[in-house]
Amino acid sequence: MGSAIVGSILGARDMSYRVSRVIDRILRPIGRGVLKWVHLPIPEWHLKQPLADYGFVADCFEKHNLGDVEGDLLEIGVWVGFGTVKMAELAKKFDKTVHASDGFRTHFGKPETLTSVSARRYARLCAGLSQREVFDRNTAGFSNIVVHDGEHSSFELPATVTLCCSVIDGSHDYEDVQKYLAISWKHLNSGGIVILNDYQNPETPELTMAGDEFVQEYEAEIDYVDAYLPRRMLVFRKASRK
Repeated sequence: MGSAIVGSILGARDMSYRVSRVIDRILRPIGRGVLKWVHLPIPEWHLKQPLADYGFVADCFEKHNLGDVEGDLLEIGVWVGFGTVKMAELAKKFDKTVHASDGFRTHFGKPETLTSVSARRYARLCAGLSQREVFDRNTAGFSNIVVHDGEHSSFELPATVTLCCSVIDGSHDYEDVQKYLAISWKHLNSGGIVILNDYQNPETPELTMAGDEFVQEYEAEIDYVDAYLPRRMLVFRKASRK
């Protein structure tokens, strides 16, 4: 199973992804221009969010029939809630909850916290608000989102929570990714999937190493693994108990 990680790439989906990205590159600048012109401090989440980002999660949800798998959804690393909203909309159809975990360290009015390119890009759009304030505005109205606000290193899920899907896009440090994977696997029901973002990204080698090692270690418990490199996603599914 481990050798299949690099070799099994879902190339058939490349065209739909590329089309989505072209549309996104056209619409996002237009949306931002309109928002700047009318002076809206908080843009609508769908105008800022790349259209293709969480479409892959929805595709996986459908492909693996996760609506029929018991358990909720987990998102580790929520940024300002774009993906959380899409996951909540998806989860609502099946009466599921989204558990959203983040340290919410960024404040768009404090330059010293804008340590990433994404944070600096959003500083003007988010008008000096904190990451958590923007997240709360973007996710307002969704009753099926449970926020776990705290450092990734200390994150734990309640023992009563089980999962059908975990989307990991938090810290990219080796030890942190190991912990995310261990927590996800512990709470994941049979038939559920883990999606690891930034897999085989040249800038995140520790994440790739942690993902590869985990799949190899738990090979006997995994019945599906694939790497979708256009989105730098590693996907693997927990096998049914025999």
